[in-house]
Amino acid sequence: MNGGGSGGGNGDTDGDGNGSTDGDGSTDGDGSTDGDGSTDGDGSTDGDGSTDGDGDGEGSGEEEPTETTADWCHPPLVISGRGQYFDGTTNTLLISPFEMYSAFTIRMVVRIANTDANLFSAQVGMKDLSSSDSGAFEGILDLFVSSCNELVFDFGPDRLILEEYTVPDTWIEVVVAVEHSDVGSDLFLGTGEADLTESSDYIIWPDTDPNFHIGSYKGLLYFLNGYVNVFEYSIGFAAAATPPSGMSECNWWQYDDGECKNCDHSCTYGCSDDQPCTDACHWTCKTCSGPGADECLECYCHA
Repeated sequence: MNGGGSGGGNGDTDGDGNGSTDGDGSTDGDGSTDGDGSTDGDGSTDGDGSTDGDGDGEGSGEEEPTETTADWCHPPLVISGRGQYFDGTTNTLLISPFEMYSAFTIRMVVRIANTDANLFSAQVGMKDLSSSDSGAFEGILDLFVSSCNELVFDFGPDRLILEEYTVPDTWIEVVVAVEHSDVGSDLFLGTGEADLTESSDYIIWPDTDPNFHIGSYKGLLYFLNGYVNVFEYSIGFAAAATPPSGMSECNWWQYDDGECKNCDHSCTYGCSDDQPCTDACHWTCKTCSGPGADECLECYCHA
């Protein structure tokens, strides 16, 4: 997910197994996902509905790759210049399908306004390499901000706590990295301002159904209030983070014109300028033919 400082994602893909989710709602086809569930890239399903095996939009007769989507009953808003806005009550994204590997790096650029808030969560198969009798078990991976404003990464039974977090509601880059070894895993949690490394006796079994959520704990609890501008998942260990710069500090109901200015009252889902939003839906509508509650074509869950 990469909203970018200009309000759009990069939409690029390199076919190396990396998975990036772009804040503008576009989706890359290399194991990555975006907010609207559309996919593009090499050998993927394009946002215009064309599919092929080489990404050029022409049918090749080859078996199509599995489409990766990011969606939920109440997905976050896509906000110009800030990525995806999570309201802290119901917004989350389920990434499906999503495969967790024993060595990976997750990079996020976020602006977090609340505590007791999950940035991501997953349930994966794990094994304790310190015990010859240990079988595989279900473990939890999650990254969250604690009630004490600490940045916490749970790797099954092990926990990394970064007490030198940051001022709430400011942009930070957070990197979590895991490296598999013969005796366990090496773990990294860092923001560029503060970093932490530890060793664990546990490893991840490659898992193709980890119930991977961005912005909540399993889609049930600890919902994030804030923005996710970049989410990148890659195979391999890259223990480095860089503080972001040039990010918009405006709220979701504002646009950035060198200073934060309020959107027109018709813009229920944010805006990029001062113009009325003639295509805005009622807040209960996922898709619509007009702004009224009775003009929903597709409603959000329980609406």
